[in-house]
Amino acid sequence: MEKGKVFKIHSDFYYIDSNANIFECKLKEVIKKQKQNVLVGDNVFFKKISQTNNQGIIYKVADRINELTRPKVSNINQAMLVIALKEPNLSHIQINRFLCFFEYSKIKPLICFNKSDLCEENEIEKNVNIYKNIGYETIITSIKTGEGFCELKNKLINKTTVLSGVSGVGKSSIINKLNSQLMLKTNKVSKKNDKGTHTTRHLQMYNLNFENSNETFIIDTPGFSYLSFDFILPNELDSLFIEFNQYKKMCKYNNCTHTNEQYCNIINNVGCNIEVSRYESYLSFLNEAKKYKDKLTYSGNKVELNYKTNQQKTYVKISEKKRIDSRRLQKQKIKNKIEEENEI
Repeated sequence: MEKGKVFKIHSDFYYIDSNANIFECKLKEVIKKQKQNVLVGDNVFFKKISQTNNQGIIYKVADRINELTRPKVSNINQAMLVIALKEPNLSHIQINRFLCFFEYSKIKPLICFNKSDLCEENEIEKNVNIYKNIGYETIITSIKTGEGFCELKNKLINKTTVLSGVSGVGKSSIINKLNSQLMLKTNKVSKKNDKGTHTTRHLQMYNLNFENSNETFIIDTPGFSYLSFDFILPNELDSLFIEFNQYKKMCKYNNCTHTNEQYCNIINNVGCNIEVSRYESYLSFLNEAKKYKDKLTYSGNKVELNYKTNQQKTYVKISEKKRIDSRRLQKQKIKNKIEEENEI
């Protein structure tokens, strides 16, 4: 049994890096039946099926340290949010969407402000300080001038980092700058609509092969522009804005929504200790969270009937709770479990 890391998934094939050797693998049927997802970044156990070709079968997925649902990756140390200061224009609400998503997933974010050669220094400082003052780790880079790349290497070394951000901000260009041998495809931002085009079509992990480090991985991802807050309830949202935590304790009401309540300490600090753009993002995301709550409240629960009808006849239906696996299925499950234990 060999061990390796999934660095790319294409169709039904899983590409595994094992001691610098690349294997093209399929999933064992039992993993498919269990509907277990295998993600880029997963550590897996596999067996070779051919001595001449690097092909194999994945038998088991090791326990994950963590995982993100968008993009779907696992076992990462940090998420680097790449933001273009220009081309396309910087959007604070987009930055805040990603940051809240990382906070929810408990993934450490690093904000990379790219294309610094297109902006004046005072404009860069103004945008960067919004997030630096909150406590987020930031870095300023330029592909054209090389600014920030020595510092960036130090922040990436011996870590697995996933790149996030909208299309056109320079994610693939940054990887090419870090390792020129990779030569990833890049495109320019459209002058017509100021939007980037999708050059990265699928998730892929790369080993940056820094000097004195064979364990520096970076995951390139397709750009996407919208993360909807249709997974969180309104009363949980304020905890994702980390600068709110020190002020919300002083709100008069425990269930304060920080929208129009009297004696709300969050509202009182907007414009001085809390950035206006951050508060405006909170209000926008709160509306999305409320819609999600309404959907949960009014969608109702499906009730299983204890009968079914077919061609005007009524049949008694066994309750789902009372159904048990057939003997044949029970035996198959036991057999699969024994096989899996013996193979590992």
